[in-house]
Amino acid sequence: MEGLFWALLTIAPLFILGFYLGRSAPKLLLLGGVGWTLALILRIIPLNLFQLLVGDILVVIIYSAVLAGLFEECMRFWLVKRTKTSDFRAGLTFGLGWGIAEALVIFFPSVLLSPTALTISFLDLLPGVFERYVAVLAHVALTFIIMKSILYREYLILAIVAHAVLDLIAGLTYYVMRLSVWQVEGLVAAYTLLLAIYAGYVLKKVY
Repeated sequence: MEGLFWALLTIAPLFILGFYLGRSAPKLLLLGGVGWTLALILRIIPLNLFQLLVGDILVVIIYSAVLAGLFEECMRFWLVKRTKTSDFRAGLTFGLGWGIAEALVIFFPSVLLSPTALTISFLDLLPGVFERYVAVLAHVALTFIIMKSILYREYLILAIVAHAVLDLIAGLTYYVMRLSVWQVEGLVAAYTLLLAIYAGYVLKKVY
């Protein structure tokens, strides 16, 4: 399948980097993936129930964003604290595992289940691929912030809010403002870049 080939090719660098980092810390890479999966499973029921009860798309987007920030960052905090993840390489490995799991569960099924899966081209996949790389950067940045929250609990709140804002930007600009895919991705990428710069500053200041 051409679509699957391009998807594997374009996401391959993430798996290569994951393999490289995972050689020294395979548990962190795996736990990152498990953490994202568990956070997803735990919020599926409250999210689906809310969607059944509330028909307002704006309210659903806000609720979904808050839920994602709350469940993912609390799960990330628990795992980072449990594994004593406290340095740059460890945080990078953990965040990468988190992002790779998201790509495996969200990106690849969307390609395989697409009606045009047999003929989808590289250019067709480009927005989704770009989104995955931005998402991985966001997960690494949020992991660094959570690492600081082990010492200062207020950074857990910051991570939850930052994550929720990221999802809000994506949801509101695409579903409410009806911006083009590349406009949405551009805004999300800009926010993620600022988040990554801040996370790097936080990590450097503490460690």
